[in-house]
Amino acid sequence: MKNEEIPENFDTVKTKDLLSGYKQNRIKSIDIAKAIGIFLIVLGHVLKFGNLRKFIYAFHVPLFFFLSGICFTQKDNKKFIVKKIKTIYIPYIIVSIISIAVYFFVGKYVSNNINTNIVYNFIRNVIC
Repeated sequence: MKNEEIPENFDTVKTKDLLSGYKQNRIKSIDIAKAIGIFLIVLGHVLKFGNLRKFIYAFHVPLFFFLSGICFTQKDNKKFIVKKIKTIYIPYIIVSIISIAVYFFVGKYVSNNINTNIVYNFIRNVIC
């Protein structure tokens, strides 16, 4: 959150970003929630089975989505979407096409069962 958007009743701490040098106020409770979420992710990966693992997996990723949404600020939506398409979507398509090509050319030597639905699934995932 930017400095002017933090309500006065929140307990904040001033920090300085090491890369950009931008000074900002951080809300302690959000930082604590992120730390707890990181701990739960590590714990969830360490635990191999059990009810505690199922409980952790029920909310640890949604917790980060929620906290990221709270902290997210964006003024220029078009610029943001174009940047995400260039940095995430286009590389995803390129790597997928290369993977499918390698799968079809090398897969027949590795396995007798080549799944021909892979192209259909790729196109469905790209469009949807």
